[in-house]
Amino acid sequence: MRMIPVYLGLLLAALIASAFALASALAVPAAEPALRGDAVQRHQLLGLVASVLLLVVQSAVFVYFLGTGKAIKVAVERRHLDPQLARETRRLKGKTFPFATFSALAVVVGSVLAGSGSPSAHAIGIGIGLGLTLLAVPFEIRSLRANARLMDRTALALESGAPQEGPAEVEPADPDAAPPAFVAGRLCLVAAGSAWLVFAYRVIVMRASAESWPAYLAVSAVATLVGIPLYRAGRRRVPSARS
Repeated sequence: MRMIPVYLGLLLAALIASAFALASALAVPAAEPALRGDAVQRHQLLGLVASVLLLVVQSAVFVYFLGTGKAIKVAVERRHLDPQLARETRRLKGKTFPFATFSALAVVVGSVLAGSGSPSAHAIGIGIGLGLTLLAVPFEIRSLRANARLMDRTALALESGAPQEGPAEVEPADPDAAPPAFVAGRLCLVAAGSAWLVFAYRVIVMRASAESWPAYLAVSAVATLVGIPLYRAGRRRVPSARS
């Protein structure tokens, strides 16, 4: 299945939903006081649909590249194909994932700010998320096309290559598999940063007291102190695992 039509279809649906959400937001100030509550609820529903669709667009990009990248790496390992095929799929992921990541994060932040009570902050956040999504489109389409050509090259290599050597049931080692220490360290560092996101959500959106900041500081500090040594210890082994 070619991914570009799916990607463009999801993107079109997300943009249409975003246009309806924007129209409903502009209609809130003009609504009659008795009908303003219904207008706000309508905007919240349309905004939720638009935000989810914008996230689905980037999630589809992630899933596609992870799935096809894994398939190419396994083909390279099992059929002894040109290792450049595996290196190329890693390069494409490295070029595409930053756009998808920051676009999705901006949409999430903009959506969360809807509960902050500041319409301007919410509008700015969603505007940045939508802008990053549109900015990512040409780069993601270019990467999707390059990945489709890479899949075709891999298929041709499989058709013309020698049969697999060794028993077919043996699962090959993943050349990109990171050591457990590296994965654990990275998760700890993500948890350290996420603790402050939870704190910001409680204070800004839920209007909770900020007096609990020492607890979040302790959690973040412990996760950082545990994560950095694990991350550094595992990182030293990553190049040999990918060679």
